[in-house]
Amino acid sequence: MPSEGTVYPPTQDIIDASHVPDYDALRAEAAADPSEFWDRMARELDWYQPWTKVMDDSDAPFFKWFVG
Repeated sequence: MPSEGTVYPPTQDIIDASHVPDYDALRAEAAADPSEFWDRMARELDWYQPWTKVMDDSDAPFFKWFVG
């Protein structure tokens, strides 16, 4: 049985076939500006209406995403 914290990285074939060929770059982009990153990612989906704010943190730690 694997120990807690064991990491199993994907094979190169899986990485090559994925939509995220450079996970580290994507993660760094998301960490640098989370609201901008998730705004861009969410725009790839169909929505009933656009949001007015990506993340409402006015009642932290109870965050609301894609408000409005």
